[in-house]
Amino acid sequence: MLLSQTGALQLTDAQVVRLAAIARRTEDRHRALRTRLDSLRPRRAPGDSAARRERPSPPTDLFERERDASHADLRDALAVLTADQQARAWEMMSARRAMTFRGASRRTGPRRVGPESRSRGGR
Repeated sequence: MLLSQTGALQLTDAQVVRLAAIARRTEDRHRALRTRLDSLRPRRAPGDSAARRERPSPPTDLFERERDASHADLRDALAVLTADQQARAWEMMSARRAMTFRGASRRTGPRRVGPESRSRGGR
């Protein structure tokens, strides 16, 4: 997110280099996690429902470690920024979240369930 906003955040070359290193580290960790999760998926022949039932669940500490590492990456990335850049980044992220929530509520909208929806011809 931060690297894609180089201009808006007015990042220096040194900041871009440090953020790129953090992004590479994050991507490498995500790739390793995807590989590990894929290795947990059972290999089964078509129509083999027994393998689906026997699927082992991933260890919960795996997800906790990933969450902790993601928080550390964010902390490291924010430490690269100046106070003004951090404030601008937080504003951009909150505006982005607000747009996401506004779009989601427009798509789903209120649902009418119950007798009042039927009385309006909803049978």
